[in-house]
Amino acid sequence: MTTTAGSDSDRTRVVVVVDPYSSGKYLVQELKEQCWNMVAVQSSLDLAEFWLEQLDQDQFISVVQHKDLATTMRELEAFEVMAVTPGSEPGVFLAEDIQESLKLEKRNGGDTVKWRRHKFDMQERLREVGVRAVRQVFAKDVGEVMEWHAGNNMGLWPIIVKPAMSGGTDGVFWCHCEEDVRLAFESECGKVNVNGELNDCLLAQEFLDGIEYIVDCVSNGAGKHVLCGIWQYKKLYEPASKSITYEYAGMLESQGEIQDQLVPYMFSVLD
Repeated sequence: MTTTAGSDSDRTRVVVVVDPYSSGKYLVQELKEQCWNMVAVQSSLDLAEFWLEQLDQDQFISVVQHKDLATTMRELEAFEVMAVTPGSEPGVFLAEDIQESLKLEKRNGGDTVKWRRHKFDMQERLREVGVRAVRQVFAKDVGEVMEWHAGNNMGLWPIIVKPAMSGGTDGVFWCHCEEDVRLAFESECGKVNVNGELNDCLLAQEFLDGIEYIVDCVSNGAGKHVLCGIWQYKKLYEPASKSITYEYAGMLESQGEIQDQLVPYMFSVLD
């Protein structure tokens, strides 16, 4: 690790958590139970208010409000940073920038960061390495979507149109015709989404009709993957509003007929 002013013995050892929101509060709780001092970094104050209000400042010895990377790194010089991790999705890019700047041994690498955050780049990377991926286009206007829809998506309706770097159901449109696609672009393109990112283009994908599963894993540098949890989501589809909302999410056992298909696929994705 690169160090700057002061010796390591002069500085408090810390773990930096970028955007410790949402389920990231459980990561904070775990680090606290392991007696780590923590520094919170807020990647942006332009995130949706429901993110920002989740910050529990009492859990941290310092809170840094990010303005630019150079300024943030100067503020972190007061500490001996042992690890940097995102606490929620909006913090992924900045967490990896800080890891790179500190030259921490355990980091993903900035050249691959979009595969962990940008929904179009994720799928294109899978396709590139021969792993099954969704049909899609990242489009600047309705015309590009309709050209893709007629060709690569074989004219099939419905399709999903959404921001590539938002979260949950923010900006997600369940489109059944060209007019629905047009409504999605009028509503979302040029807007800052809940994760503080500008929707300069929108992602159109084939509609995957079925149950949605989330497979949580942790991996190490040697390519070893550990299954942490499998979630099953139930969604409500609203034809009138062209929207999709979550009704509930529940955890599944680690093994079973469905799980035994999901886990090998997810491990191949991580590989």
